[in-house]
Amino acid sequence: MNDEKNNKFDFINEKILKQKISGQSPLRTILFVIGCAILFGLISCLTFYWAKPYIEHFFDDRYGENGGNGTADRNTEPDDEITTISVEEAVKKALAEYEINMEEYMITYRKLGVIGENMEKSMATVVSSKSSEWFDEEKERKNISSGIIISASEEDGILVLTDFESIRDCRSLLVYLHNGKGYKAEIYKSSRNVGIALLHITGGVLDEVTFSELSVVDVNGFKEHKVFGGEKVVLMGNPYGLERYMAYGALTSVGNIEDKTDIRYKIMTTNIANSSSMNGFIMDLEGNILGMVIRGIEPRNMKGIVSAVHLADLSLYIEKLLNGNNISYLGINGEDVTDEVIENIDRDMPLGMYITGTAKDSPAFISGLMNGDILVDIDGQEVRNIKEYMKILQEHNPGDVISIEVMRKGKDGYKKIVYSVIVGNG
Repeated sequence: MNDEKNNKFDFINEKILKQKISGQSPLRTILFVIGCAILFGLISCLTFYWAKPYIEHFFDDRYGENGGNGTADRNTEPDDEITTISVEEAVKKALAEYEINMEEYMITYRKLGVIGENMEKSMATVVSSKSSEWFDEEKERKNISSGIIISASEEDGILVLTDFESIRDCRSLLVYLHNGKGYKAEIYKSSRNVGIALLHITGGVLDEVTFSELSVVDVNGFKEHKVFGGEKVVLMGNPYGLERYMAYGALTSVGNIEDKTDIRYKIMTTNIANSSSMNGFIMDLEGNILGMVIRGIEPRNMKGIVSAVHLADLSLYIEKLLNGNNISYLGINGEDVTDEVIENIDRDMPLGMYITGTAKDSPAFISGLMNGDILVDIDGQEVRNIKEYMKILQEHNPGDVISIEVMRKGKDGYKKIVYSVIVGNG
């Protein structure tokens, strides 16, 4: 028993011995290493010196003196003359290799100059003043945005289309025209839901010369111009928080869809860099306005680049505001029920607009419309998709009482329900 205990704790009695250090001097070791390095270097130099003629002969036979294939180039006499070309010739040569036509670029930039000159008299710079409290002290801050003139009359005044968020909650508005003069303006009509506003400059405040120089943009033309991916475009207005700025780029996509309450936008994207204060208008190289930058409306996961709403989709709302009416609002989000959806999801599902949600406290929410209802009719007009819904809704005005027919699925299939809804102001 004692032996086992002794064996178990024997390690306590072990001694640690110091390792004997070699008696060789460190200096001697260093000198030895240096000597080996020198010797290795001398041997390498002698080896390369001896092998150089054989290596040159090998490469001359294989590739030729001028880097050719070794047969045709061997008999070629070396060219001792050095050819030089001018910088201009070098640039032309480089452009030709990459199939870039300098003349085409000159034409493009001349077009940009013409667009800028022509649009100058259609564009307006909007300066809105807002107040905010800072440590119990009221501060005034100014926001610069851009707009286009869509109506001008000496008697009735001028209407300017701009972005709603840029002038939201402003205390005062000044609109600067091409002559650099600022004119006091007020909000004529606006739509927070759509994201646009019309500003009004009172008639008679402009002098005759300034008024005669104005160029009015035709709203009806918005519907006519088609948009193509890859098309060269110009962004004019206020792209980087600066007044009267132009940026040049191309459309990278044209068919992005963004759904908002009561509205479906088609959005075009560009390769032009974005900023937090971005707004303006997209136009082609012929000067046709194609899209409008609206803050807060952009494709998902597409931050950092300029995107704009197709003006063809906004023309319905612009015309309504231009005529002095307000934008109608129900507060419905939805998706199209197509033949493909019916075929793959539910063969009993009717064509229409599938309600995915209703905005809180909106007319649709208050009236009892529910997620999952399929909207099929408004006041006797058939609704087969969101586009038809948008058009029919704007045929009515805020305050109108309309009947909305939906199909709701139950245990026994789809059942028709009719709601009476008061149209809101959007």
